[in-house]
This record gives sequence, structure tokens and C-alpha cells, in this order.
Amino acid sequence: MVNGRGQSRTRFLILGVGIALWLAAFEGRALEPRMIFGTGPLRHPQMAWDARGREGALQEPAIGITGREIVERLTRLEEGQKRLEQRIGDVETRLEQRMEEVREFLLWGFGVTFAGIFALVGFVIWDRRTALAPAVRRIEELQERERRLEAALREYAAKDPELADALKRAGLM
Repeated sequence: MVNGRGQSRTRFLILGVGIALWLAAFEGRALEPRMIFGTGPLRHPQMAWDARGREGALQEPAIGITGREIVERLTRLEEGQKRLEQRIGDVETRLEQRMEEVREFLLWGFGVTFAGIFALVGFVIWDRRTALAPAVRRIEELQERERRLEAALREYAAKDPELADALKRAGLM
């Protein structure tokens, strides 16, 4: 078992059985099953309760349990504990596989989302450049035309002094 819980439970059970055996031997009587498995109320094992719920007189236990029966029960408990540990291990393995599948799904989902975002940004940039290209071409044409008009006016202003005076006042010459 990965986390060791099963081992501590087994140790606790063995310790409880040991204490129950010691109490039974100390008091000189047979071991009762409720002393091992905790089926009786939390009180001295020989105390009984009457119908009104009060403590009654001491009674001797009716059923005794031998050491061999204890060993058999402990063996069955240990086997059951091993089966439980195996089932828990199987569940942990399946859970890890499931978590890995979810992780892969999330990675693919984020990858597709980011790819879509980058494609959209790329399209917007491409569209802007495509949409602005005619405007840039038109501005360049207008600048070229302005340059040619200024050249023509300067050439004509060299012949006409009034035009030259007007261009000087406008700051074009």
C-alpha cells in the first residue's frame, strides 16, 4: 500500500487482540469475541446491563474462544486486508490513468484554442495590410502628383514674376 494506512490498521488490530488476550489471561477466563472485534459496549467485558439500562451484576461469559480460532480469524483478517489493499491499489491506478486522460484532453483543448487565437490574430494582421495597401498606394500617387505640380509651378514662376511672388508668400519657393 502506498500510504501505509493498511499496515497501521493491522498493527492496531494486533495490538487490540494482544490487550484482549492479556486481560482475559489476567482475569483467568476465556476470551470473548466482542473483546476482539468491539461488538460490545465500551465497558468492562464482564459487566452486563439489565433491561432498564443500568449496570447489573458480574456475569461469566457464555462463549469462549481458543487461540487457534484467534489465529484463524487474524489470518482471515489479514487476507481481507490484502484484498482491500489490492482493490485500493487498482482504484488508484485507474484514477491515475483517468487523470492522465483528463490532462491530455486539457492540453489538446488549450492547444487548439491557442492555435485558433493565433490564426485569428494572423488573419487580422493580414487583412489590415491588405486593406491598407490600396490607401498607401493612393497616398504615394498623390505625393508624386504634388511633387510634379510644384516642379511645374516653379518652372512657370521663373518666367512669371507675379507667380514667383505668390509662391514665395505661400512658402512654396
